[in-house]
Amino acid sequence: MCSKMKRRIVCLMILKAIPALADNPLMGRLRPDIAPKLRFFTVGKYLILYRTMQDGVQIVRVIHSAGDLPHLF
Repeated sequence: MCSKMKRRIVCLMILKAIPALADNPLMGRLRPDIAPKLRFFTVGKYLILYRTMQDGVQIVRVIHSAGDLPHLF
């Protein structure tokens, strides 16, 4: 599979996860050691970082899980 196709699949997986997070904002786990008030949800090799809002979620970042998380915050 070509990298363009892989990127497209990953993007679709992430986009599909966002409404699920909005419907169930507590799905992601808290990581107060890294980013208080943010939740982390894994999609493949990527992490969706988000905060819960009164009317859903706010996506803060989408990063590769191999990234150095503490240095992002």
